[in-house]
Amino acid sequence: MQMSLLGRWSVGACQAMKRKALFCALHGVVMTGAPALSAQVAARDSAAIAGATADSLAALGTPIAVGASIAPRQRAVALYRQSNNRAAEGTQLHRLGIAFYHLSQPDSAMRQFRLAATLRKSLADLRGESLSINNVGLLFDERGQPDSAMVYYGAARGLARALGDPGEESGYVMNIANVLKDVGKADSAIALYREASALARQGGDRASEASIENNIGTLLMDLERTEAAFAQTRRALRLAREIKDTAIEAAALLNMGVLFRVTSAADSSFTYLRQARVIYAAMSNQGGLAQVLISLGAAFSDVGQRDSAIAVLREGAEISRATQNPKLESAAFANLGNNFMQLRRTDSASVYLRRALVRKREIQDVRGEAIALGNLAVLFADARGIDSAEVYATQAAALGTQLGVRAVNAVALNVMARVRRERAQYDSALRYFAEDLAISRESNDRIGAALTMFEMGITLELNRQPARAVAYYDSAAAEQSWVSRRVGGDFNRLTRAEDQTLLYQYWSRAWLAQAKTLGDRRTALAALAASERGRAQALLALMRDTVASVAPGADLVAEGERVVRAATRGGVTVLSYQVTADALFVTGARDDGGVVLERVAIGPDSLARLVVAFRTALGLIDAEGGAREVLGVRGVVAVGAGASLTWRAAGDRLARCLLPTAIASLIAPGTELLVVPQGVVALVPFATLALQRGGPPLGSRFAIRYAPSMATAQAATARMPSTITVSRTASRALIVGNPLMPNVTSSTGARRALSALPFAERESISIARLIGAVALTGKAATESEVRRRISTASIVHLATHGFAYSAETMARTSYVALAPDSAHDGLLTVGEILDDPAMRLRAQLVVLSACQSGLGDLKQAEGTIGFQRALLAKGARRVLVSLWNVSDEATDRLMNSFYRHWLRDRDGPSAAEALRRAQSAVRRITRFAHPKYWSAFQLVGGR
Repeated sequence: MQMSLLGRWSVGACQAMKRKALFCALHGVVMTGAPALSAQVAARDSAAIAGATADSLAALGTPIAVGASIAPRQRAVALYRQSNNRAAEGTQLHRLGIAFYHLSQPDSAMRQFRLAATLRKSLADLRGESLSINNVGLLFDERGQPDSAMVYYGAARGLARALGDPGEESGYVMNIANVLKDVGKADSAIALYREASALARQGGDRASEASIENNIGTLLMDLERTEAAFAQTRRALRLAREIKDTAIEAAALLNMGVLFRVTSAADSSFTYLRQARVIYAAMSNQGGLAQVLISLGAAFSDVGQRDSAIAVLREGAEISRATQNPKLESAAFANLGNNFMQLRRTDSASVYLRRALVRKREIQDVRGEAIALGNLAVLFADARGIDSAEVYATQAAALGTQLGVRAVNAVALNVMARVRRERAQYDSALRYFAEDLAISRESNDRIGAALTMFEMGITLELNRQPARAVAYYDSAAAEQSWVSRRVGGDFNRLTRAEDQTLLYQYWSRAWLAQAKTLGDRRTALAALAASERGRAQALLALMRDTVASVAPGADLVAEGERVVRAATRGGVTVLSYQVTADALFVTGARDDGGVVLERVAIGPDSLARLVVAFRTALGLIDAEGGAREVLGVRGVVAVGAGASLTWRAAGDRLARCLLPTAIASLIAPGTELLVVPQGVVALVPFATLALQRGGPPLGSRFAIRYAPSMATAQAATARMPSTITVSRTASRALIVGNPLMPNVTSSTGARRALSALPFAERESISIARLIGAVALTGKAATESEVRRRISTASIVHLATHGFAYSAETMARTSYVALAPDSAHDGLLTVGEILDDPAMRLRAQLVVLSACQSGLGDLKQAEGTIGFQRALLAKGARRVLVSLWNVSDEATDRLMNSFYRHWLRDRDGPSAAEALRRAQSAVRRITRFAHPKYWSAFQLVGGR
């Protein structure tokens, strides 16, 4: 924070008073009977008039007005010299220097400041002399002559000290510190900043003290001394709030946000940055607002929210361009390039990264140039342009070494390592990666360390050293776990987890590569445990209100044994799926210890085509295909063009992938199946598949349950006893059917009321009668009443319309329809369930007897982001949801049959077995024999 050329005029207040009197005289206020003026007095008054005219013009601030102020200012200098008013002459010389400075005439400005300093020195005007000398120093500073600048700053400081003005001295010490920082003498700069802060405090200038403390924090942050930077910035923030200085508060909040971001605490980073954004916007401080937006973009990028990052970065770039701030504009370009690079949009990434490099060179920002070169190196490395990557990395490394910026060196080393790996020079690659890792650890960059260890694992795998590779993947996973616990809210955890799916796939694969030495069973168990580490961790955090710390070095074989033993207890067979870039891995495990892993050579796109073909053959309105209006409601089922053989043939093709021979042989009769899907596999109704071509569907032989991971299934199972009776349920059941329907907005923007569901009303009344409860229907089934009762209900059954969005940005707005009331709109959404702290469920079962209630945003790491996840997160033991638009009448029959079997059968079946029996009953009705009528619903969660 250099002292401005415009600032600290010691005679400012006096001059203002003189101008007021002179303007009165100019307007004809004349004292009668006054004596005649002498020539000297006349010259003095004329000088005052000329100076006032110059001041008025300069105050306009435009280049034309400032230029017009030169002539009257020069006349004032001459007249004050003539009247022997040397103090006023010195003031006008100083102000003339300021005018020349603003007109970009530094030589003329320098001449005037020196004349002013000499004149003020002859008058023993220490304050005025210090101001003029300081401005000479500023001009030398801007010329890039730091030694001369420091001589003048030092002289100004000496004069301020002689005056006994610690506040004035503080500003000059700051200027000296800035020069030391610019020439790379950071430690000396910090020492002087601290001295300047103490002087400001001594002079009672709390605002300057707070600003200086924040500047120290910024420098410490640049030096990657994070803990010290935190301490300084917190002190600055506290001081700013004490004195109610919102400008300094915003700057400190911005720094805090950046510090939390670089220490991987995304949630805290967002909190501080958003506070800073509000203040800068209220102040109309466009420069500060642009800085915040760019930092927010980087924070969004850290947690994988690319669309949000790109939106705020574009806004930041536009503000930076409008305010002619090329430094900030280049930072926005660099971050935009990085986000497009992560999205694999190479052309867009290249455009923005090259723009950033051009801007950095234009403003001679060597550090920024080094970072831009490093980013381009990464881009070309990702695109397999290894020669270009090597060139950019070499240039970045040279600048990084010259500047002592270790972070740039780390990026360059990483790219050089990847180039060596691409050339099969694995030992050389590992050496580069090791140097990169050391820098990340020195700077406490845990995200960077995790990524580097992941790359080292890949390199070791390529070099046929899978045993060493798993150790690096293990350590990388531990670092990612540490970071994930600190990214904050659920959405941040979700997006970050999705960015890490490759790590857990490679970790599993490296274990499988050791089958010849460790045996098939041991490697299958370890691979399954590694896969589980990357599944549904964000959901587990919601279910447990925490995420356990994961340390590297655990025995994954033993961990796999424990996970399988817990999941298969009581005659359960687990089918776990992992979708990778070139294969589908299917792991089967049963309670007698049998474990089988099958690799099916099919990529994700081909697998998705099989799933879509099967759903199309079933005659479904598919959530992933085509335009979707709010017409996909309960009671509307599309009739497929294919006959029954068509869906059977499509199902057989899909079953050969999902139930390969070794897996099919593992499934023992009479067991319950726990399906742990991934990606598009979650859209498959397993009850319709057959173990053998042309054989009976699984749903006729096995109770089937689903979960996003084995760990979440166990967490849900552990919530409460699995048995339930009618007598224990009646008073605490929440049964809703055919509420008075709310209005919804279609994809065209039209508002319309959802249609009534008479069979849903009949369904709810008959189920309530079976349980001994009272159903809420029509106007009584309000959203407020459901919200009031849902937290204490042991069973929740909502028979109504539903709609699920598959887009990430819309998934939280998926809804089930209830009657609107004065407090709510009648659309209970996924986001409202997750965000309402009062909605903590105790239900052993939640049934969403609605269309598409089991669909949503499909994730590799977390499964389906929709109602089942939200309800499990808030405490439900099990959730029954649908995979497509269901028939109103068929669903009525299915649900009544399900409850009768679950609550009335003497053998006390599990909920999954009760569902199997109900599906079999509906299937035996000729007009409902097609799978689209009986297999839509799946049970998700605990046993």
